[in-house]
Amino acid sequence: WYSARLATVLDNGRAVAVFIVGIFAVTAFLFLHTTNELAPTEDQSVMISVMKAPQYANIDYTTTYARHADEVLTTYPEIKEYLTFIGRGGPTQGNFIMQMKPWEQRKRSVKEIMPLLQKDIAKVEGVSGFVFTFPPLPGTFGGMPVQAVVSTPGTYKALYDNMEELKERARASGLFQVIDSDLTFNNPTIKLNIDRSKAHDLGISMQSVATTLSTL
Repeated sequence: WYSARLATVLDNGRAVAVFIVGIFAVTAFLFLHTTNELAPTEDQSVMISVMKAPQYANIDYTTTYARHADEVLTTYPEIKEYLTFIGRGGPTQGNFIMQMKPWEQRKRSVKEIMPLLQKDIAKVEGVSGFVFTFPPLPGTFGGMPVQAVVSTPGTYKALYDNMEELKERARASGLFQVIDSDLTFNNPTIKLNIDRSKAHDLGISMQSVATTLSTL
């Protein structure tokens, strides 16, 4: 069967060439005239929440305030069950993976629930939380859907001030549910003066001092 078809193609090369040119022409026409848009968000029955604690927080702090978020999740009957990760990525981070009930067992979609849950999560004190869902296309999961990098040759304070102004404008636009930045000045700093001579007399190295302070 294949040999016969191949012989037909080879015997009618011009017709095949015209056919190929026609295929490319139709493809170009579709490419230029087909409406394009971002892939719409689908209800995959899964939502994710990321909790961020201040930089000075430890695992106990994050766990304590994440429990308040637990109470928020229990108020949504559409959530079937959820899994909590505390400390993944560092002691100041927590994650909730929420499995929704099947579509036929709930009246609201993930798209309807997300903004409501975001408002409730934002009310939890001590941590900041963000709610989102898996992207519609595989392999595109890399954080928030809209991200920007702001840099400057100036000081960190100038960068922080401009970042805050950018965030305020984003909030005023009303186009974003979640607005956050990685640069924050919430990490207290303690400066210590070590008596090196006394430490040397006691047989204590600077490495031991640093390790002990880090543990404490």
